[in-house]
Amino acid sequence: MWRFDKGDLKERIYNLVGRIIRLLEKEYEKEKRLVKNVYIQLYRSITSVWANLSESDVAITDKEFYRILWIVLRELKESQYWIRLLRKEYNFDLLEEEKEILELIKIISKLVWNRKKL
Repeated sequence: MWRFDKGDLKERIYNLVGRIIRLLEKEYEKEKRLVKNVYIQLYRSITSVWANLSESDVAITDKEFYRILWIVLRELKESQYWIRLLRKEYNFDLLEEEKEILELIKIISKLVWNRKKL
């Protein structure tokens, strides 16, 4: 069964999550309550990406492994939404993170869709 131990995908996600958490922590106290709620949503979705990706390494079956990848994909898409909102509506500097999330979405999507064709 394919795992994330090899290659840099897991490391890329880990680094992305760390960067976003550090940015949110730095900016959180400066913002108004509604923006803080967006920060919290982004924090929850992006940390869920890493947690679920780590969980995929201990999946017992292929079916469970790919089910967890679907969750990772959904959380990446949600994170993409919150980042886009912060960028467009609040001028928050997350362009690099948005690009990285888009690339990761493409990679995980390809893994999931190629599995469906097997």
